[in-house]
Amino acid sequence: MDKAPHLLQSLLAGYVTSADTGSEDLVLSSRLALAQFCTAHATNSAAVFSALSMIVKLKEGEDRIVVPALEVLGFLNDVNCWRGIEREE
Repeated sequence: MDKAPHLLQSLLAGYVTSADTGSEDLVLSSRLALAQFCTAHATNSAAVFSALSMIVKLKEGEDRIVVPALEVLGFLNDVNCWRGIEREE
């Protein structure tokens, strides 16, 4: 994951639009898949958190991407996906 963070950012920028918009089944399936990926290993969670955070920062003003990214970040927080990630001070 750490070798290509820009690739993960690009992938997640497209992914979050389907994980937050579309039919209810698509939203639920997309979010469940991402949550399962994040909880599989702490490095997955850290990579996803970092990529989504960078999307929000770099795509400022592009509501079509930023709003779903924030919604997905909120969802992943609600289902406790950030557990095990070391905090940087």
